[in-house]
Amino acid sequence: MKSLSSASSNIRYWFTTGCPPLDVILTGKVGTGLPAGRVCELFGKENVGKTTLGVEIIRHVQKAGGLGCIIDTEATFTAVRGLGLGLNEDALVYIEEQYVEPIIDAISETIDAVGMVPTVIFWDTIAGTPSVQEIGHKIGEGPLGIHARALSQGFRRIARPLANSNVLLLACNQLKVGAMAKPFATERETDATLGGSAIKFHAEIRLKLDYGRKVFKEIGKRKQEVGFEGRATAVKNKGFVQGGKARLIFLYSDGGRFNSALSCLRTLQDWNVVGKGKSIQFNGEKLSEDKWSTNYIVNRGGMRTVVHKLLEDTFVERFGIAKQNEEDEEEE
Repeated sequence: MKSLSSASSNIRYWFTTGCPPLDVILTGKVGTGLPAGRVCELFGKENVGKTTLGVEIIRHVQKAGGLGCIIDTEATFTAVRGLGLGLNEDALVYIEEQYVEPIIDAISETIDAVGMVPTVIFWDTIAGTPSVQEIGHKIGEGPLGIHARALSQGFRRIARPLANSNVLLLACNQLKVGAMAKPFATERETDATLGGSAIKFHAEIRLKLDYGRKVFKEIGKRKQEVGFEGRATAVKNKGFVQGGKARLIFLYSDGGRFNSALSCLRTLQDWNVVGKGKSIQFNGEKLSEDKWSTNYIVNRGGMRTVVHKLLEDTFVERFGIAKQNEEDEEEE
């Protein structure tokens, strides 16, 4: 028998996503985005920034003194890209495995090896990882559900060791196209991913990335494409509230990372807290987007602190969390 406060299910460490509005929709606070000891599924269509976000999370845990592990099932992640995105090669484990079963073994071994050092294991991708049992069968033949069963057995095996660690298993996945195309599909069906129900069942958080639109900027007398705008949605969040949405801006000039200043601005505009238009009214000033970004980056007048607090307060208010807490206190 043990008290609830000493249970292994309690979260001992938090990993920032590196993008303040994304942290806020996951936990209500900037700097505490994803929990250690848990599985989190990061999914969406192709080319929406899933790998970029996964690597960004690893970069931040490395900056805080932790470790990163990339499981590259498609053999497409290069040293040039990793170093270009700011990864520290000395604090990174790279695993190039092709099948589910040896990957589960590698995850288990990594959890044992790192002890209580904060570590992010980024599995890229679930969808691109077949089961060993599929070897020898012709395409389209063999028992149905091999992949899903292998994942289910694997996640059950690592669930307890993971919960007792400071490791985050961040599993990248793809949307199941057939479900999306189904007429009158329910919201859960449109958010279905490959690999059966195991990942959805074991995931503490399911974070969906969607592509929004291209970002253009006037350079000289012409508009040029400089990035893209996406949206992150907390489809499942067992530790906080689900349904939160944040805007993410990716600029090609930012070294392959999401732009925090503009992501904060777009999210606040999406929440109708900051007005839209060329001139942004904020803290008694009229700011252009460029001036907003500059002030945020250099933290002029403590702007970053103000923006982050506004994100936190607005999100809590939108979901009625503060009101609920007040009601709880009154009942006591």
